[in-house]
Amino acid sequence: MSETPRVLLFGLGPIGAALARECLQRGYEVVGGVDIDPAKIGRDVGEVVGADESLGLKVAPDIPSAVQKGEANVVLHAATSYIWEAHPQLAAAFQAGANVVSTCEELAYPWRSHRHFAQEIDQAAKWEDVTALGTGVNPGFVMDTLVIALSSVCRNVTHVTAQRVLDASHRRLPLQQKIGIGLRPKAFAEQAKEGKIGHVGTYESIDMIGAAFGWNLRDVTSVLEPVVAEGAREAPEGTVASGLVAGIRQVGRGMIKEGEAIRLELEMSWGAPDPMDSVTIDGEPGVVLRIPGGLPGEDATIATVVNAIPRVMEAEPGLKTILDLPLPRYVEPPPPDL
Repeated sequence: MSETPRVLLFGLGPIGAALARECLQRGYEVVGGVDIDPAKIGRDVGEVVGADESLGLKVAPDIPSAVQKGEANVVLHAATSYIWEAHPQLAAAFQAGANVVSTCEELAYPWRSHRHFAQEIDQAAKWEDVTALGTGVNPGFVMDTLVIALSSVCRNVTHVTAQRVLDASHRRLPLQQKIGIGLRPKAFAEQAKEGKIGHVGTYESIDMIGAAFGWNLRDVTSVLEPVVAEGAREAPEGTVASGLVAGIRQVGRGMIKEGEAIRLELEMSWGAPDPMDSVTIDGEPGVVLRIPGGLPGEDATIATVVNAIPRVMEAEPGLKTILDLPLPRYVEPPPPDL
């Protein structure tokens, strides 16, 4: 990476704020912050993100108000899970002359489920000679990239299973709300029907694995159900009463002509017993990997996004996925200028 990142943060919630602090710690230049929350607009970016000092930059309501074209060469986008919502936000970043690394789950591999949006974003990025990437921990690593990397030791693969069990009791509030913690089962069902509850990214992870393996996926499905507390679920952060929703269980399946080839099993719940991440590959040879305790979601997401900055800045223009870029890895920050 020949050029020092000049970073604009788009979205200053828990993830965006942590991304800002990580960039500052690595010596990257933070040039602005954008958020639609009226309570944040006009305040110092450093204060809003919890930095050690003020940055002399005011939170703006949109990108044109935050920076002039060329002032930022990277936008870290942490504002939405949905590609239709991210589309105009990414377009504004491109028009400002900035590359984008986004936590938008549907951007991780949109070429099958959201091809129209993917094509438009790809063309817009190429027009402005910039690059965009969607990444994170899930999707972006544990249920797709890790599976793909482990398959490199196999002569053939017939089936893959990735499992993730996450204790949501100590996770950020937006995630707890997204998985319906504390709702009654009827309210959960109503919100799930409206698409307000559940993990976004299952389709993208399955599609990414299928594309990596060259499998012709005939169907991709995702089934969501509540995890209902069968007794009080206790954690240091509090208790979910018996009979209330403690989280979600979601199963995604990717089907080929011969049957199921990909299975992703995700449980995120309050006080979930035995949190872990695991990958099982049926093939020659088979592979089994288990990570006791599981990856720390927020911290790992921050690292995944910030570590992607150099690879995105060096990539060819357009919308990229993890499959298009060099192997994901830790990147040592450049030494400060002397």
